[in-house]
Amino acid sequence: MRFHAWQSLVFFAFVTIFGYLFAFVLPFAVFAGAHLLFALRWLTLAIWFAVFLAWLWCVLGALNGRRSKLPVIGDWADEQAYR
Repeated sequence: MRFHAWQSLVFFAFVTIFGYLFAFVLPFAVFAGAHLLFALRWLTLAIWFAVFLAWLWCVLGALNGRRSKLPVIGDWADEQAYR
């Protein structure tokens, strides 16, 4: 249970920081041209969809009693949970 809480907190922190950075950078893409802005909007949509799928995978794993470790933060969350 503690593993899932730690992984969720760290995942949320990374997603929030990424979201703020991308929200800061995206308006400046207007000056680079309409094609880049359009591409960045589709990239943003694809990233948020991937974040949703990762979150769903973790939630379903936790509900079924499995440890679904995310590639980058899973080991660190496991280490923090059982310190």
